[in-house]
Order: sequence, then structure tokens, then C-alpha cells
Amino acid sequence: MEQSNTLSEVVVEEDLVPQVVAPEGVTYQWVAVNEDPEAPALRRRLANGWTYVDPKLHRHILSERGDRIYIRGLVLLQKPTVEVEKTRAAERESNKVSFADLVRKHVSLPGGAHSAQVWQRKAK
Repeated sequence: MEQSNTLSEVVVEEDLVPQVVAPEGVTYQWVAVNEDPEAPALRRRLANGWTYVDPKLHRHILSERGDRIYIRGLVLLQKPTVEVEKTRAAERESNKVSFADLVRKHVSLPGGAHSAQVWQRKAK
């Protein structure tokens, strides 16, 4: 089972949609849209550089729509892997900063500075 990184993304079971192998240097992402062309998850992806996968690239997939790969309420998007990796690295760095701020705010809790140091080591 493929798992997503955020709660707003759908978890796709492999038997519900066909296996699709992206060309080298490209990352694919299934996005839940159901029948809503203005689905928030889709709008967010399109605004962040994701594009629809051309159905001509995967003629073996019987799409429910001709202009994009759409199956059971999911649409297949693509983005250069380099861009996806940059975004993920930036998110990891942001999470580290957020965690460090959280630790600093709660050093005075039971366990004090020692507990904060233990949590920092675990986060690395």
C-alpha cells in the first residue's frame, strides 16, 4: 500500500488503480478529485507545479476521461523528480526548525533540559 505524506492526501491501494511506472526523472502522484474538478488537493498540486500525465504515455490504462488519466475518483499528476526532492528537503528542514522551537518552548517541563536534549537526539 502506498502511503501519502499528509492527511489531506488519499492512500491508494495498489489493487484499486493500475501500476504506473513514471519515466526516469519524473515523479507521479495520484490525487483524489472524485467528481470535483476544483478539489482542494488537486488545486494545491497544480499551483505547485504538478501537471496532468498525458494519457498517450500509458495507453494500457483505460482512463474514464480522455484528456487525463482518471480512475475511480483519482487523477494522475506528474512533476520532475528534482523539484519533488527540493520540496521534500525544504519541508524536512522546516520540520526540524519547528521541532527545535517546540523543544525550546517546553524545556521547563518535567525533566527540564535533559528531556529536551533527549528529544533533540531522537529527532536527528
